[in-house]
Parts: sequence; structure tokens; C-alpha cells
Amino acid sequence: MSITAIMIDSNEIATAPWIKQLSFGGAPKMVTNLEWGDALVTTDDQSMVAIERKTASDLLNSIRDNHIFAQAAGMRAMSPWSYIVITAPL
Repeated sequence: MSITAIMIDSNEIATAPWIKQLSFGGAPKMVTNLEWGDALVTTDDQSMVAIERKTASDLLNSIRDNHIFAQAAGMRAMSPWSYIVITAPL
């Protein structure tokens, strides 16, 4: 399986501009406003992967205000391949 395209949420670029520099194996990427997730990846087998990136503090805040559950449900409705990635130690 290989990546055919990636959409990156415009809010993610604002908070982590280094993400725009990633090459993703040369697959085309587009910055757009995503309703759910920080990135949507399509693959050559027609699958879509939804990814939400969280720092430890963002994760804890999202749990406290129950936002994480809506995020997870929204991503899961788009794809069974949905992941929340924690980018820092708790």
C-alpha cells in the first residue's frame, strides 16, 4: 500500500508549519479546511486514513471538555482507519 494523496488541515499548518515540509513519498498534498482530523491520507488501494495529532496538553484538554469524543466519532464516520497520535509524553 502506498500514499496517493494527502490533505492537511489548514489549522494544523498554522500551529505546526513544519508539517508542510514533509514529502509523504512524493504524493501530492493539499492544504485545506478539514472538518475532522489534521490529515486525511488516500492510498492506492482506495483506503482513506484519518489522523488527529495531539500534544499531551491538547489531549488532556480535549478529554476534559469532551471534544475528543466528537473528533474520534467524526473521523471514524469518514474512515475505519482513524488514529489519534500523541506527539509528546504525558
